[in-house]
Amino acid sequence: MIYSLFLSLTDKLNQMDPLLTGIQKFSSSGKIIPSRKKKIKKLIELLNKFNPYLLDAEEKQFVDEELSDFLEIIKHVAYEARDLSDDILQQQQQEITTYGLANDKRGKVLDSFSNFFPDINWGVKLRLLIKKLEKLEKQIPVFELNETPVGKGAFNCEIITEFCCGHEEEEYYCIGRESDKNLIFNKLFEENSGLKVISIFGKGGLGKTTLAQSVYNDANVQLHFGTKIWVSVPNTPVYLQIIVVKILEALSISDFGHNKDCGGSDIAQLLSVLSKCMKQRKFLIVLDDVWDENLEKWDSLKQSLQSGAPGSSIMIVTHSKGCAYLMSTTTLHELKPLSKSCAWELFRRTAFPDPDDDDAALKPFDDIGREVSLYCSGVPLALRCLGGLMRTKTTTQEWEDVVDSDTWELLEMQPFLPALCFSYYALPPDLKLCLAYAATFPKAHLIDKEMLIRMWMAEGFLGSSLTKDWEPELLGDQFVEELTMRSLFTACGKDKTGSVTHLKMHDLLHDLLISMCGDSVAQVNCSSLKSSKARHVSVIYSNLDSIGGPIGRKAKHVSTLKFFECTAASRKLSPIMFRQMRHLRVLDLSYLRLEEIPSQVGGLRLLRYLGLSHAKLRRLPEKLCNLRELQTLILSGCEELVELPSRLGDLCSLRHLDIDNTPKLRSLPPGIRRLLASLPRLSKFPESLLAERPHELKGYKKTSFQSSKIR
Repeated sequence: MIYSLFLSLTDKLNQMDPLLTGIQKFSSSGKIIPSRKKKIKKLIELLNKFNPYLLDAEEKQFVDEELSDFLEIIKHVAYEARDLSDDILQQQQQEITTYGLANDKRGKVLDSFSNFFPDINWGVKLRLLIKKLEKLEKQIPVFELNETPVGKGAFNCEIITEFCCGHEEEEYYCIGRESDKNLIFNKLFEENSGLKVISIFGKGGLGKTTLAQSVYNDANVQLHFGTKIWVSVPNTPVYLQIIVVKILEALSISDFGHNKDCGGSDIAQLLSVLSKCMKQRKFLIVLDDVWDENLEKWDSLKQSLQSGAPGSSIMIVTHSKGCAYLMSTTTLHELKPLSKSCAWELFRRTAFPDPDDDDAALKPFDDIGREVSLYCSGVPLALRCLGGLMRTKTTTQEWEDVVDSDTWELLEMQPFLPALCFSYYALPPDLKLCLAYAATFPKAHLIDKEMLIRMWMAEGFLGSSLTKDWEPELLGDQFVEELTMRSLFTACGKDKTGSVTHLKMHDLLHDLLISMCGDSVAQVNCSSLKSSKARHVSVIYSNLDSIGGPIGRKAKHVSTLKFFECTAASRKLSPIMFRQMRHLRVLDLSYLRLEEIPSQVGGLRLLRYLGLSHAKLRRLPEKLCNLRELQTLILSGCEELVELPSRLGDLCSLRHLDIDNTPKLRSLPPGIRRLLASLPRLSKFPESLLAERPHELKGYKKTSFQSSKIR
């Protein structure tokens, strides 16, 4: 990931030169500009000295603790350089306006920029940054790293469609699991007067969740059980409350939904409600990724489910045999690795998914492929990921290079599946950054694909010089296609047109990515932020009334801040949280049911993504219109919203505006037409507003990522 970060940063700095040249031409202080250009050129030269060694360093860090520490240091220096480059670009835009050079739509609205943009002495910061890199560059020879051509494995926009074409849901994921599935079926359909508990356990990557899903989605199971509920067990101390709430929500008992604090709810009351709701229901409840061996908690949950009809069942999916026994399991089933023949079949069908492929043409790959598949030790996740990688390699020489790679020996010494690590390291740099960012979502989270792509855009992952001719939304969609084809994402939902809407990532891959990201990714769980080095922060299952301040005090470098399953009883967020977040690009406050947005949000000058869906807001502060970089504004489900800011048209970078399901919104600001004229895709408008205000939305047309065009 560090190599990818350095390449992205170098590319960004190279794009500054035209702006500096333009300012120098007309600036009355032209003597300053050559000095700036010289420093930036020096910074680029230094970064380029690191690039040839970073790929080798990332592979060897598992067996060299000093090298790992060294990479962690230069990663944070690279992030520091990225933040500084954003400051420089912002100041350059200000100077363009000052010298009257702006002739595009962005320049015309930057005349008020100086009112909220703080003067930054970035020349001093740049000088200090260069000194840091010079000192670190002298340490490179100590590690005896091998050089790799810069740009190796770069993402090729021209061939991605060829590899992704025809990629469908992998119905063959359960290859070799027929007997396991039949055994579970027999136990589920067994006549039994009591509550049945069936546990599937085994090490990570064997396909426990996939097997459980195959059973859960079977038509015969649907007919046998009147109620089916799937719950992914969260890794949080209040998991029992959350499980009960999720079950009640699935039964449309919404009194304990997002507007309650799960951690503060009376668990006895919740269990009592659950017992009454399940009475005489014949149900199947799947608890996926059970991790805690607390007998008292599990007994209380099981007791509350005893009220169900005879034949009701709980299916436990867990890594731990202890957890399986803890639930007083009636059936205990351990999942084993696939046989060699089944492993080869799964690998072959992943690497060569087209059933019309000529067997004779594929024969030269067979022997090599069988050898490659042995690296996976019969683990389905590894077989799919490595098969997805081999799918992108079209010659026998490329396949042999994988078999003979020295990387395998290094990967045997680290705690993750070697094939999974190999698949990650083999990704093009652009895809590495995008995949690593997905680790900012909690484990087992159902990721909205379009939201993920917009966050990639906000972080600048979709704007390299190699892909500059591509519309970022379309490029992001192509990235998702390739990551899904490589089995690093799993498609989990489709719309009416057959387009993928949601994605999931395997827990083992999530663990690997968290390890790769180090302390730059932090998931705060009912506690304050511990590291001031965190760049991407996700707050999970927390009460924001108590942790808002502590997060803000260590959030100086935070670029992404998201909240999942959190509560804010006060319906407000502490302004302290945002005081130091000068480099925040992504802020997702969705589902917090906020009644008020701190005015400090309007001062987040780099903010490009703002999610406020399902808030209790009546109005948005006018200060939000100062967010000149804002690309995405999500207001869907804000049922109390009555009006939009009058200066909404000033959001000159806006590409996505979602105000669907806002029934009280009856008017639009005067500048909406100007916004529509330049808005590439206005995502969602409520139908009622389209009908009532057609004159205000003249020219508006619904679009989607799939209809995107290359610029």
